[in-house]
Amino acid sequence: MKKPSKSITYRMLPKNLAALRASPEAAVRPAEEHGRTNEIFWPNDSFELRDDEAGGADGHPEAIRCVVAAAFEAATTPAVRRRLHHSQALAAVVLVPSPFWVAPTSGHFGEVFGDRWRLIRPLSVVAERRPTNAEMVVAAELSSGQSVAGVSADVSALPRSLVLSADMTIRIFPPPAAVLCAAIRRFAGRAVSEDLLETCDPNLDLPEIVACFRPGSGAPRIAQRLAIASALGRTDPGLQNFIANPAAVAGANQKETQ
Repeated sequence: MKKPSKSITYRMLPKNLAALRASPEAAVRPAEEHGRTNEIFWPNDSFELRDDEAGGADGHPEAIRCVVAAAFEAATTPAVRRRLHHSQALAAVVLVPSPFWVAPTSGHFGEVFGDRWRLIRPLSVVAERRPTNAEMVVAAELSSGQSVAGVSADVSALPRSLVLSADMTIRIFPPPAAVLCAAIRRFAGRAVSEDLLETCDPNLDLPEIVACFRPGSGAPRIAQRLAIASALGRTDPGLQNFIANPAAVAGANQKETQ
């Protein structure tokens, strides 16, 4: 008797990454699985976007890339960027406003300045108390002519061998109105007046900023969202009134548009 053949079932992936839907649990793996804390992990560390998949919806560049690129450019001079492009065996420390900035800033740094740079992850306080090879990795890379950079929201989370031998320290601050305008121009293709953003709260974190960028809504509308988010963050930091009365936000939006 002929045995039935075993069929292989598979699902084709969509052509565009925008069609995929990721759950929050899949986006960040628990650091405890790796025996480390305070490190950022992607679902697949070797995952890369093709050039034709790197943009956002409707041909827009990704908002997070626009914000990070504008902030990095504001934090550096042309001379510093030329040195990052061409100098050999450099040690650089990049300090960012919060842990949310670490991964996208590292990605921007690698994309712009090339694979000749070795990027070092920030370590946790727990990891620093244990013997780690990060110190020797930095020393070996620099002494062999490789450039090394560390991106962190806390300088103490970087290897001491990198911090103490750093040739430059780049500090990225929470983006002020001028930087937000530059990011909006990169994203929407049109400039917006800084006056629309002069009341923006510099304590807005990266996810809160990026969430205000929407394809097709136009530069003034993005600026308006940022202004409203800043106002709500200042008047109700715990979002208690927002949770109790969601209509308050609708009223704020309506007032802004009148």
